[in-house]
Amino acid sequence: MSKLIVNSLTIIDSFKEVANKFEFDKDSNLIVSDNNSVGKSSIIKSIYYCLGADIKNFQPTWEYEKYIFQLEIEIDNQACIIKRKGKIFIVKDGESLEEFGNSKDFSIWFQGRLGMNLLLQRPTSETYTLSYMDAVLSPFYIDQDNSWDGTLFKNSISGLGGYKDAVKTIFEYYLGLSNIGLIAKKEEKNKNTLKSQELKEKIGQLSGVIEAYHQKNDVEKAPVVDLEGLQNELQEYIIATNVLSGEIGKYSQNISVHKRELDLKQQDVKELRKLLSITTKAYGEIEYICSHCQSVLTREQSLSRLELKDNEVSIKERIEELNFGITEIRKKVSDAEDRLVELRSQFQNYNKKISEIRNVNKIESYVNQKVLSELDDLRIELDIERDKVVNINKEISKEIRELKKKLEINQENINNQFNSLIHNLSRMLMIPSLLSRSFGKFTKLQGGGVQLNKECLALFLVYEKLLSKNSVFKLPMAMDSFIKNETDAKNNDYMFSAVENYFMNNENQTFFAVIRKNLEYFSQDFISKTNVLLLEKPILLPEKYQELSVQLINKLD
Repeated sequence: MSKLIVNSLTIIDSFKEVANKFEFDKDSNLIVSDNNSVGKSSIIKSIYYCLGADIKNFQPTWEYEKYIFQLEIEIDNQACIIKRKGKIFIVKDGESLEEFGNSKDFSIWFQGRLGMNLLLQRPTSETYTLSYMDAVLSPFYIDQDNSWDGTLFKNSISGLGGYKDAVKTIFEYYLGLSNIGLIAKKEEKNKNTLKSQELKEKIGQLSGVIEAYHQKNDVEKAPVVDLEGLQNELQEYIIATNVLSGEIGKYSQNISVHKRELDLKQQDVKELRKLLSITTKAYGEIEYICSHCQSVLTREQSLSRLELKDNEVSIKERIEELNFGITEIRKKVSDAEDRLVELRSQFQNYNKKISEIRNVNKIESYVNQKVLSELDDLRIELDIERDKVVNINKEISKEIRELKKKLEINQENINNQFNSLIHNLSRMLMIPSLLSRSFGKFTKLQGGGVQLNKECLALFLVYEKLLSKNSVFKLPMAMDSFIKNETDAKNNDYMFSAVENYFMNNENQTFFAVIRKNLEYFSQDFISKTNVLLLEKPILLPEKYQELSVQLINKLD
């Protein structure tokens, strides 16, 4: 089992120089405010954003693209820190510090760290590829703004539209019902069957050739090599070398361009590091040499040229961005140089082949008795290879039978749990219309008002409970307030009671957003055991800025 717990969330606005840190309980957390528009939703969204999700509908006043987010988490009781600023992620995992320039690379790290391998299909492809964090996190976050229109688990986080049958496939993966492994085994078996047939045909052809030679009394001379064919081959190699010559020139030019760009970024980093090294004393009197034009600049002019505010956090963030760019360019240069070596090696090989063909006047080949021995050895090798393929397919067939049986057992178990949960919640929330709903049916719910709210809530609670009880991956679960329509006290009592008993007590860490007056619908015993985080405006404070800024992880060479 892999369990992730969020211990704290730090948010820093280095432009306005405000910040705050929010600490959480490893079990259940209530995010509370006296009224709406304080920032409950923004806090929950920020957690999943920092974990790599492309969150929909941040509040316009929540300038998340400018903020620095940092999560202190535990993965199976091992401390880890994740920082995100825009598209750049920095991860401190034990003693290692890694940087990722996009959510794809971060998702590769994240899934590898948790032992996950969530594969999904693109709409126009038959192959499966490793999913992004949008898909990984989508079952665990229920948004107030986009989750209550009857569409289940698809609209809280962007990106799921880029996959085929995404929601169903994702839940099947987490609940051990995915048939991707079974499909892969069947494809492997089919490929091996074709290979076995091809080997059988080759063995038959070789046997015929060997038999024909045995029936002959002497060995015939082979025909002269087709010199016209060699001439055509020569022309093909000449054309290929011309193409390679052009490629070599192009890559050489690209390397020069990248090196110039690398030099400029390194000069900027050098200038920024000099700014960091100077104490705050007499800033205005210190002069700097521009890294590009060598002009003498004051500190203020240097910061203005680099479009930075005069604080340590902004300068460090720019250094990190430049260092990431330097790493990317170095990789491009390295890749281009490696490719250049390959092209030059291929160019030399082609030239050698041209020289060999030009020296050919007449090539003759004779068949002797050694050919029979070599053909017989080849037949034996093919027989051994075919036997191996046949035996491998026997093992694969056994694995397929075991996988099918396991999937059938798991499916029956999940169906029974689903039906039991649906029955209990339908009765509790007085929505008998859901009794006909079957597991894995994610079609949009119809209707509106309180009835739709209750149906959505019931299904969300059912699937979250299934994940909590059956998935080996325990990621934090969050539900923004479900009250999108006016409801009476009786309905509120039923709905909050359902949240308390079917969501907040899950094995996963849980988060739920609620206004303070609605805490009365939860039991006092539950409230006493739950972390209640009370938010007040403004949630980012200037007095927290200096203290929290120094706690940020940074990747500086």
